[in-house]
Amino acid sequence: MERRGDWEVNPHFVGQVRLAGTNRAVCPIVLICRSGNRSREAGETLEQHGFARVYKVVNGFEGPLNASHLRSVLTGWRHVARSLIAVMAAGLRPP
Repeated sequence: MERRGDWEVNPHFVGQVRLAGTNRAVCPIVLICRSGNRSREAGETLEQHGFARVYKVVNGFEGPLNASHLRSVLTGWRHVARSLIAVMAAGLRPP
């Protein structure tokens, strides 16, 4: 298996997505990972194989590491959701 950083590329990924019954032209596929890097690469691979509706969550679930090597502080779905919940709890309208 090919390695990318601390993870391995699944050589069967595209075939497994096809076996899941995904219609490449119409079925939306949403990808999310911890930092957004694997989702981006997986999405690009699917697009190269004809999948038309691929959506990648930018910065993933937790986003990149900050200067203190912590995640979910700068960006990421978890950080954004936490900020949105705080705004709504304060009775404000989200942007």
